[in-house]
Amino acid sequence: MATDPRAVWKVILVMDDCRDPAMSDQVTAEQFHAYATTRAQEAAKAILSADSTPTWWSLAPLTLGFVSSTIGGDNVVAVAIKAARAALVAGEGPNAEGVTFDNRVIAEGGMTLLSQSASDVLMGRIGLSGLVELGDIALVRARLAAGKPGPFGVAALKIGT
Repeated sequence: MATDPRAVWKVILVMDDCRDPAMSDQVTAEQFHAYATTRAQEAAKAILSADSTPTWWSLAPLTLGFVSSTIGGDNVVAVAIKAARAALVAGEGPNAEGVTFDNRVIAEGGMTLLSQSASDVLMGRIGLSGLVELGDIALVRARLAAGKPGPFGVAALKIGT
C-alpha cells in the first residue's frame, strides 16, 4: 500500500455481506486481519482464490474541507456513502464493468461525487454495505498521516491537545 497521502489506493471489499467473490473461503483470521488493517495489495494476494479476478476499487484521498463539511450533518451511513461517492475514481474487475466513474457532480471541499446514476449501479452490484465499506476506508484514510505505524500503514492524526 502506498503511504503517499495523495496516492490513489486500490482496495477490495472484504466485509461479510459485501465481500468480493474472488476472496478465498480458506482465509485465516491472520490473513484477513493483515489485509483489513493494511489494505496492502501484497496482503490481498493471500486472501484471494487462485485464478480469480477481484474487483479493485480505486479511492482518491478526501480533502479536509470535504470531510469537515460532511461529517457533522447526516447519519453515519449517509456520510459513508457520500465519502465513497467522492473517493471512488475507478474500478477494475467484474463488479465495476459498465460503471462510469467520470460522470461526476460538484461537491463541497473541492471534491466531486459520482453521479447518482453511477451510485445506483454500484448499489445494485455491491450493495449498501459495499458502499459503506469503501466510504469508511476513505474516511479513515482522511484522518491518517503518511509514514507512521497504524491502520493502512499510516498513523492517526491527533486532534486537539
